[in-house]
Amino acid sequence: MIRVQIEVPVYSTESPDKVRRALSNIVFGMSFSERDEDEVRYLYGVSEGLDSLSQIQRHLKDQAISTFAKKALSKSAIEGNRIRFYLNKQAAFMGVVHFCESKSESPLGPITVEIESDDMKSVINYITGQTD
Repeated sequence: MIRVQIEVPVYSTESPDKVRRALSNIVFGMSFSERDEDEVRYLYGVSEGLDSLSQIQRHLKDQAISTFAKKALSKSAIEGNRIRFYLNKQAAFMGVVHFCESKSESPLGPITVEIESDDMKSVINYITGQTD
């Protein structure tokens, strides 16, 4: 079982279409819903399976940062079967995967990606294209 959740704020100064484009550059085949919270609109997406992570995998390979990504993802464990990491929204719009160490590192709010799996090691290996 693999479950992928995405959350990203869309501020009034941003184009919702551009934020959706940033998300589509990062995740594959995920539909999004919107919700307003404290005067900020959020886009949420949920999917199951590795397919939605294939875009991230491709970008990491193209950017030749798989080794760095494996370290970043391994440090992102919040429980044995879940990881949460943040991606820069502006970089994603340009089709680039840029990890943020904290939410504050992305001026317009990061893309929050949370993955739950019974075999997280295999998921990280898939995303990074690496094995141990």
